[in-house]
Amino acid sequence: MTSKSKLLLTTAMIVAFSGSAAFAADLYVPPAAPVAAAPVASSWDGPYIGASVGYGWGSADNSYTGNATGTSAANLSGWLVGGQIG
Repeated sequence: MTSKSKLLLTTAMIVAFSGSAAFAADLYVPPAAPVAAAPVASSWDGPYIGASVGYGWGSADNSYTGNATGTSAANLSGWLVGGQIG
């Protein structure tokens, strides 16, 4: 028996014998009781205002071929500013 066929046989045996889990009667663990959620102490009523600010950076270098051949570069840096009112 070659080492390649031994490897194939071993792999097939592992797959065949590890596909199912054991379900023994003495291994049963009953599910835990559900936990009650804590009551909410605050209220979301009323107006609100918010702001968000972010900055991202990056670059891209591309080369292309076809009807035209060349390269291009892009600077992908910039600010992101936003607001929320409700």
